[in-house]
Amino acid sequence: MLDISDIERILSSLEKRFSFVSEPEVSIEANPETVDRKKLLQLKSLGINRLSLGVQSLNQNELILLGRTHDVKKAKEALWLVSDCYENFSVDLIYGIPGQDTLSVETTLNTVLKVKPPHISAYELTVEEGTHLHQQIKNHILKLPEEEKVEEMYWCIVNVLRSQGYEHYEISNYATPGGQCRHNLNYWLRGEYIGFGASASSLISNRRTRNVADVHRYIKIIKTEGKATAEKIELHEKDIREEEIMLGLRTSRGIDISRIPNNTLINNLQKQGLIKINNDRIVLTDRGMLLSNRIILELIKDN
Repeated sequence: MLDISDIERILSSLEKRFSFVSEPEVSIEANPETVDRKKLLQLKSLGINRLSLGVQSLNQNELILLGRTHDVKKAKEALWLVSDCYENFSVDLIYGIPGQDTLSVETTLNTVLKVKPPHISAYELTVEEGTHLHQQIKNHILKLPEEEKVEEMYWCIVNVLRSQGYEHYEISNYATPGGQCRHNLNYWLRGEYIGFGASASSLISNRRTRNVADVHRYIKIIKTEGKATAEKIELHEKDIREEEIMLGLRTSRGIDISRIPNNTLINNLQKQGLIKINNDRIVLTDRGMLLSNRIILELIKDN
């Protein structure tokens, strides 16, 4: 939605007010229908050196169900274009779509892999309330795939990407060596970050804040008060410990074993093949990542 001149103003404002590390990773998200060579090269000239493309699927029926405005042809064109203009890029995919099967997931993956993205994100579908898709499922017009089918799709993604040299470094993220997304890792490792704009979140000095969500209200408050914080949470020792477990276990780095003093619980999860111990760190197995919510709740509850 933003013109190149708008993006240039944003980056220029940041450069005036902050110092940057040497060779920072600067990402932007793009949809296939908004991508063209001229725009990509302009973004690159501004210093944006990583691009994330929201493909979601390369099956036309699935794109229609998701309400995407691009079609398969446009998505394929965008994939080749982005791979031609950017060395560092990511492709977003979704699985668990109504009517989807493992063959469809594998077909999409194999086509995406032809452009050799350094990074692929594969998210299980979350149906947001108020969307057309949510209404169709609620009215029994569409039905989500059975849990076993979704699990098959997950294993298909894990196995195909691993066979192609991708590391499953976070629950929904896969990367070739050196292709991990820096800002993603920063979130999972509880690094600090500043969020600008409506609904943006920040974490600074163990304080989480979130801005006003409504864009017009956000602009109005910023103009009158200089900031538009809607929520502020001071994190205490227990909160920090729980976040370290919840966020750290999402990654292949895991968490320090000393964070979980209950050896019986650790042994039980190991016997079930849900966690493994690497250099005194608890790491989820592939099967554990599939059941991560359950495991994380057990560990937090015990903590």
